[in-house]
Amino acid sequence: MKFLSAASTAALAGLLLLVPTAHGASYFKCSEDQNFAISALDRLIHYCDVNIAKSGDPVGPDGKACKTNRWRQFTPRGSSVEYILQLIDIAPFFRIYEKSYKDYHLNPDGTWELCPYHNDT
Repeated sequence: MKFLSAASTAALAGLLLLVPTAHGASYFKCSEDQNFAISALDRLIHYCDVNIAKSGDPVGPDGKACKTNRWRQFTPRGSSVEYILQLIDIAPFFRIYEKSYKDYHLNPDGTWELCPYHNDT
């Protein structure tokens, strides 16, 4: 007796192909048309540490410093944007903030701006 028929195996394979597509449709949208897919951020969360958090960073929902990862990217206009990835206990379980440098039109007060979460699944 066969455990899986050819038809059910093909159907299961088709469903498994949809999982990365649906998972990849969730993202954080930041300025400068910079989007961070959840699937890409999954690789960065392993480098988050509470010791990377700095004074002035946004705190977590509990008011404490979050496990954080940070990096900086340059924009086509020559300014730079610093990003922080924070791990939190509320879905989607992390968030992204950005802070612009040398471009006061994007962030005139130099504060961290939350990049909105989008789920287009």
